[in-house]
Amino acid sequence: MLVSNKEILMLDEPSYGQDFKQVKNIMDKLMEIKKDTTIIFTTHEMDLAYAYGDSIYRIENGEMKCIK
Repeated sequence: MLVSNKEILMLDEPSYGQDFKQVKNIMDKLMEIKKDTTIIFTTHEMDLAYAYGDSIYRIENGEMKCIK
């Protein structure tokens, strides 16, 4: 999935079930490709979102709100 060139890459909970080392490996790889690819990922881990997200949206009471 990460080898071929994609305009948009959507990931659902890419860190789920991974240890810290593997999460870092995954996110580092995503940061390498983000200059050529729009990356959208969902997560419950707000620290991860703030560390790697350029924009962050949160769903509250059924509404999506931009928080960063």
